[in-house]
Amino acid sequence: MLSSVRIRLTLWYTAAMAVILILLASATYLIIRQNVRARGDAQAVELATTFLSTVNAEMGESTKPDSLDYGVAAAISEHRFRDVVFAVFDPEGHLIGMSEWFPEDRRHSEWKRDALVAPLREVLIASEPFQSVHFAGRNYRVYVERFSFSQQAATLVVLQSLFHQHEFLETLAETFGVVIPVTLLIAGLGGYFLARNSLSP
Repeated sequence: MLSSVRIRLTLWYTAAMAVILILLASATYLIIRQNVRARGDAQAVELATTFLSTVNAEMGESTKPDSLDYGVAAAISEHRFRDVVFAVFDPEGHLIGMSEWFPEDRRHSEWKRDALVAPLREVLIASEPFQSVHFAGRNYRVYVERFSFSQQAATLVVLQSLFHQHEFLETLAETFGVVIPVTLLIAGLGGYFLARNSLSP
């Protein structure tokens, strides 16, 4: 009889602990995921600002038709990042310049420069500055900013790989998947011995 009561108390205690831990882990995961995305978006805005500053500086006071092309090419050569692609389009959607692709995605799928132009051109239509796109089996975050220098309008697209973000979140979820069962096991054993001592005659 006492053994049955101890087991029931232990199960109730472990179940309550499981609910609390799962709720805390879920809330923590959602908050961290939101913060990771917000930080990534903020980084995209900062990268765009720096890139456009370089374009503007390279164009100088020139009003020649090819001054924007020169400024974009100079900015692309100066701003090289493994996880980021810069692409600049004119108002008609023609590509002015685009930086090189990051190498880690080349290992997973064959990438061709022209294959990326069409998906990026599609994001120019949307009104939202931030968008999530799927390309070549991967997920990416896109930031779009329209600008005009020396009466030459264009649109900058900043493409960021979400590979590292997803990798971090997967590691976090796996950590919770290990920590929670171990914690419940320890708590269950502790609860059983506590109930045994409390209910011992």
